[in-house]
Amino acid sequence: MVLRKSRVPEDAHTLAWYHLGQLRDDIDKTLGKRGKRLDTYTKAHLAKTRDRIDKTLSAPLQSN
Repeated sequence: MVLRKSRVPEDAHTLAWYHLGQLRDDIDKTLGKRGKRLDTYTKAHLAKTRDRIDKTLSAPLQSN
């Protein structure tokens, strides 16, 4: 959870959400196309990153 005193502009939320979605899609494509050729460390890193992105995108937004 991130706590901050100042508000983040709605446009910043929207752009962050969009870019995280794009990154998740790129990770899925990479794992799908090159997954068999990637080393285990890289696959694990990408899979964990994708899961963290999914959790971030599905988390409810809280405002103060």
